[in-house]
Amino acid sequence: MNNGIVRNTKTQQTHPRQAIVLFTRSPRTEAKAKPLAGLSFLETQRLYASLTTTVLNEACTTGLPVIVATDDCSAAIFSEPSSSVQLLQQRGSSFGQRLSAATHDAFERGYDELVIIGNDCVNVTSQTLCNAFTELEASDVVLGSAKDGGVYLIAAKNKSREEIHEIFENCRWKTGFVQEDIYNNAANLKLRCALLETFTDIDSSRDFINVIAHRAATSQPHASVRDNLYYFALLLLHRHALYFSTLPLVSLVSQKLLRLRYQKAPPRA
Repeated sequence: MNNGIVRNTKTQQTHPRQAIVLFTRSPRTEAKAKPLAGLSFLETQRLYASLTTTVLNEACTTGLPVIVATDDCSAAIFSEPSSSVQLLQQRGSSFGQRLSAATHDAFERGYDELVIIGNDCVNVTSQTLCNAFTELEASDVVLGSAKDGGVYLIAAKNKSREEIHEIFENCRWKTGFVQEDIYNNAANLKLRCALLETFTDIDSSRDFINVIAHRAATSQPHASVRDNLYYFALLLLHRHALYFSTLPLVSLVSQKLLRLRYQKAPPRA
């Protein structure tokens, strides 16, 4: 007798617990480690704070939990309370050790899938992050390809955390071989690796100006973020007058024009 009760014998699908990890140092530490030519120490701190805020806003727009893995959880930029943002103290001495530890500690919070990003690629949008999770459905690792051979994004699954640790351990971080190393290490461990579209990350003043010029023509960022980033781009343009034209920023959108500005003049006959 079933008492009129109809039982669903199909296994219910459960969605993976997902989170975004923003792996970054405080603006002060970033300014010390990566000074930008043309900016003072205080200005460089403010620029890195703007970059971090830009990426953090995009991560929060997804509606997913965001974990900020940083060297200084007491930094003012992370002091505002938010129900969707968690803080995680970085640990380890080298970049690879700190990234591996942050990935492990984030997985320990019960997440099945993570997308890890830094603060040096302002082309990353909430859609980019969602695309990474979508690619992860059919892959074990997803990489955001950077033009300099690095990566701006790494997505991975908790079930592969031991392999991810090994991949990170055998990667030549801070070089142009990062993407190649991660891809080859994943293949050697029989992990499927997918690549997202290629972006430019910011390693210099010139990178920053190029990226902001392109962003000006292809997106409509929040006004306060836009004003901050444009301010620093124009400031750098002014201070690098020997290398850049003082034309309005919008005129630098042409990639051909940008390329020509960095080429040396042909030798005289």
